Amino acid sequence: MIWPNGKKADSCFEIYINHTINSVRRLKDCIVANLNNKIPSDKIKVYDYKEIEIDDADIAYLTNNQTLYVSLDGKIN
Repeated sequence: MIWPNGKKADSCFEIYINHTINSVRRLKDCIVANLNNKIPSDKIKVYDYKEIEIDDADIAYLTNNQTLYVSLDGKIN
């Protein structure tokens, strides 16, 4: 995956929010479920386009079809 600033990150990918998520924990659980993967959700980090990690305070401000970036190993580069 390539971040908006042009940095390459092999362990990251983009997701799009298209339904209501009320916590980062729920978001991470949905990611794990959709990946059919055994990655512990506590290792997953979710970032916005500025590479700032999303927390529960940010969830209320996410909009439908907003792009977020997911790192399966917690690293962004």
